[in-house]
Amino acid sequence: MKHRFCIVSTARGLLEPVYGFRSLHHFKQKFNPRTEPVYLLFENEVDLPAIGIGLTRAFLPDASLRDLLHAGVDTVHPKAH
Repeated sequence: MKHRFCIVSTARGLLEPVYGFRSLHHFKQKFNPRTEPVYLLFENEVDLPAIGIGLTRAFLPDASLRDLLHAGVDTVHPKAH
């Protein structure tokens, strides 16, 4: 389970600048959503990169590789405001 939280945390951090999870979560709270666990099962860890690409494309279908790399760089090296 420890790896699951690390992966989720990393993915959320990388996609936050592009997808806006925090603002989306705040907006959705108005509708009293219920949370349900979601599980991802896979046979081999070698498949994880392809799974990650598929999930990224599902949430950000119009994002270019450049957009995704830029978001990753901004997450690793945030700009001072």
